[in-house]
Amino acid sequence: MVVVGINTVCRACKKRVNVGDLVKVNGTPVCGDCASKSNLPKDLVKKEVSRNKFGETRMICGLCKFKFSTAKDPRDVTRCPFCDKSGYVKREITSYDVLSDVSRME
Repeated sequence: MVVVGINTVCRACKKRVNVGDLVKVNGTPVCGDCASKSNLPKDLVKKEVSRNKFGETRMICGLCKFKFSTAKDPRDVTRCPFCDKSGYVKREITSYDVLSDVSRME
């Protein structure tokens, strides 16, 4: 399927190309010419980034919005350490989490 009339910029060479001509290389949309080259700029190569260097999980209380980290299994954390209410604590979802989930679906 070719999308007609919608143009965007290739992330590698910065040329305007049709959206239908884009190809994903390492999760980055690039034009066909750049996709055939194996030397993409280093800033376009996707790196796995640890969200927390200590291996902890970021949590947030839905009631008081208090954010904290825990080394426990997120399913075991039920009480907020600030307001001491249970049932409102959940894992904090970042934009990186959402984008990585979307890229895995494709």
